[in-house]
Amino acid sequence: MGVGKMIKKWQTYFQTINKQLVNDAFRYHLEMILFPTILTVVSLFMTLLNVFTHKTALMISTLLFAIISGTCAILTWKRPANQRKTECLFFVSLITMFTFFLITGGTENFSPIWICILPSCGLSVLGKRKGTILSLVQFVIVLLLLDTPLGDLVLRTEYTVSFRMRFPLLYVSAYIIGYFTEHIRLLTNNARLEIEEQYRKLAVTDMQTELYNRLAFNTRLTESCKEAVNAAAVGLILIDIDDFRDINDTFGHEYGDEMIHQFAVKLIPLLTKDAFTARWGEDAFVILLSGECSKSFLSVMCNHIQNGYKEPLRVKDRDIKINMTIAATSTKGGSVLDSNVILNKTEKLLHQAKKEAKGSFMVA
Repeated sequence: MGVGKMIKKWQTYFQTINKQLVNDAFRYHLEMILFPTILTVVSLFMTLLNVFTHKTALMISTLLFAIISGTCAILTWKRPANQRKTECLFFVSLITMFTFFLITGGTENFSPIWICILPSCGLSVLGKRKGTILSLVQFVIVLLLLDTPLGDLVLRTEYTVSFRMRFPLLYVSAYIIGYFTEHIRLLTNNARLEIEEQYRKLAVTDMQTELYNRLAFNTRLTESCKEAVNAAAVGLILIDIDDFRDINDTFGHEYGDEMIHQFAVKLIPLLTKDAFTARWGEDAFVILLSGECSKSFLSVMCNHIQNGYKEPLRVKDRDIKINMTIAATSTKGGSVLDSNVILNKTEKLLHQAKKEAKGSFMVA
């Protein structure tokens, strides 16, 4: 493989990763691989430095942490189902090593500075609540060792008064920065999710009636046809409002639009709870039924729907009488069905019903 193709392959890979990073579950999983891996490399490097500088205790601690951290990264990658346990192992080992640094001072009392990476790391991987608990545990340990008599008994190095006063402030500052960074990220991500949900609803919703649109219905019908292997039948009801253009011509489009909206509002309570209802066209509505879809049941449903509109709809300041023609089909399940065949069958039946007698219903 050429260099150009290799670069292009990696660019595609990272683009895919970037798209998935907006998902928190994927991001947490990736960070639980990335962070331990980075700390493994750093710890191995520090182990080598400790070997050359003859820091035996530090060498052992950093080597042990590198082994544990690397194991956590591998376990997270290979066994994502156990990520919670791996997180616990990683952060317990991290706090243990940081506490060891604080007790011994590490190299010339510099090593405790590494503790300040814990808040941002914990908040990013665990989220605000768990990250705060983790940060608080480490902070309590810091205060106990630096500002209580317990520290005088445990510490194996001498810290200046200035260090004892300023280090907790540095840690708190690191936590505050990490907390607000994660908080802002959460707000931004939640806003993005809300916008995505709004667009998703807009894509499948008829704005005038607030029912599903044709796109959503076609998708649902296709799914139902695939699921028909385990269903007795698939029922489809197609409703067409008679002479709707006359209503528009007589009263105006404003009345027609309001009438369609009120028709849709009144339709929903007349149907079963599992009915999937959508606006099929300007004056047409379609209903997908699951469960009981026998021809006799569809006849009862059609009659029930027509009876539901016996009283005129009050549209603005007028009473408008609604007449409709309905076609209903029941297609036997037991195998994967063709949605186009079912739709064509129902539409032909509707044309036949309108041709023979408007205001009636036909079931097949």
